[in-house]
Formats: sequence, structure tokens, C-alpha cells
Amino acid sequence: MTQATIELDVYSSIETEGVNTCVFIGESCDPACEINFEWTDLISSVYEMYCVPSGPIVYDIDQDGVQEILSVVDQMRNAADDLEERVRSGKILLRDKWVADNGPNNLGASTNEYQVSYSEYLDHLMQNQRSENE
Repeated sequence: MTQATIELDVYSSIETEGVNTCVFIGESCDPACEINFEWTDLISSVYEMYCVPSGPIVYDIDQDGVQEILSVVDQMRNAADDLEERVRSGKILLRDKWVADNGPNNLGASTNEYQVSYSEYLDHLMQNQRSENE
């Protein structure tokens, strides 16, 4: 019996509006399926999961809905703190400066001298803002 395979690529991302999930089939650049979960819907879903329909949060001996919800909150805070720390401690490419010096089509040009720390990035923003106000 001949076997057929289908290549599926599932991609999820956290965005300003919420969480986005896409499914790609084969080599396609366009998703076959895309679902967006807004933050308000995700929060309502977590909250309502531990409530009596249209009622209060359930506490019972074998399930404490209050603590379950607050555990989700703690994990969201930990994840947000981790993401913020990665931004503040990572290198940032000043692409605007790189393009100005190398041109938009010079993809082979080194980016090393355009990679800066978070504080240098803030300095760059301040300089740009001053330039715009002059």
C-alpha cells in the first residue's frame, strides 16, 4: 500500500491584539487556516472555565478555581517578565541606520556595527526625536 504524506506547519504567535495561530499545508506561503484569539476572549475563556455558568467561581475540595485562575495569571506575568528581559538584555539592530549607510538592497553588508544594547537603542530614539523636532 502506498503511503501519502502531507506536510503541515503550525505556527502560533503572541501579538498586540492577542494570540494568532496559522496552519500551512505543504510549501504554501498562505495559511490554509488562521485563527486569532483576542486577549479579552482568552481571559473570558479562562475565567468562565472555573465558574458555574453565569455564576461565581467554583471552589471545591478537589478543585480550587480561584487558585487555578491565579496560577494562570502568575504564569502570564512570568512569561511577560521573561520576554521583557530578553528585549532589555539582547542586541538590537538599528536597521534604519544600516539601510542609510548601506542601501536597502545590500543584504550582504555586515550588521555587526549596527547592533546595540537597549540603552544605546534608547539613545538612538532620543537622537531621532531631537532631529525631527529641529
